[in-house]
Amino acid sequence: MADFLHLAEQWQTLIAGLLGLAGGVIAYLGARHAASRQVAAVESQTVASRDALAEAEERSRNAVIWAIRSEARRLESEAHARRRALPSAPQPADLDKGAIIIASSPLLRGERADISLVDTEIQQQLADLSLLLDQYNAHVQTRGVNVLGTIIDKEVLDLLDTLMNISRDLSSTLS
Repeated sequence: MADFLHLAEQWQTLIAGLLGLAGGVIAYLGARHAASRQVAAVESQTVASRDALAEAEERSRNAVIWAIRSEARRLESEAHARRRALPSAPQPADLDKGAIIIASSPLLRGERADISLVDTEIQQQLADLSLLLDQYNAHVQTRGVNVLGTIIDKEVLDLLDTLMNISRDLSSTLS
């Protein structure tokens, strides 16, 4: 034991230096471990945030698809009802223009920002449907009226048939 104390007296600076170095290595390893735990925590939070955002976008996308499908079915139903109410051949109809026109919707007017969540093909089909509805309504607005009612021409009937077909196609595409 005396030899150890004698050695410690002679080499105390070296021993203190080695103990200091060991302490530094231990502190470095501890800090590195703590930092890697923090990085792992941040990465898991990032993944959780990304997953939550993807889930929210998917819910919004499904809601938009449901709204488009519902709108397509509504337009098909409205066009079918107008087709039944109007004469089967061009002639005056016993309806005023207001009863023949089909109302648009915020979805068809492009007032929903989340429409961008659906693919461009569906967006284009919806835009085509909206354009067709606008053409139909504009054509009805320009029809003449006589004592028998609004004059229905072949183009009104053709536009209604096309509107029913495109609405049905869009609805079945989304089903």
